[in-house]
Amino acid sequence: MLNSITLAGRAGKDFILKPIGTTLTKAVGTFAYQNRKDSPVSWFNINILSFGADTTAKRASEQIKKGDLVLVEGKMLSNQAEDGKIYWRLEAHSFNLLNKEQA
Repeated sequence: MLNSITLAGRAGKDFILKPIGTTLTKAVGTFAYQNRKDSPVSWFNINILSFGADTTAKRASEQIKKGDLVLVEGKMLSNQAEDGKIYWRLEAHSFNLLNKEQA
């Protein structure tokens, strides 16, 4: 089964770098997506992952700021809470800023 998603939306906050062990780093933030102006806003927790020498997460934490228009690509993962609610997050492997010059 293929699990792939590409979304464009606004960063809900500045992304923060969080090292995990010695080989994995992630940039953590939130993302607002709206299909149309009159449709409700959907919020996603976003983890942008880097393994080893890859610097994608570090660049994301330096470049993505609240309100930025961002395109992310990755996969959707879910967690079910004790109360039965399902919470979704996007684990991204790449991003592009759509409203700024890329560094």
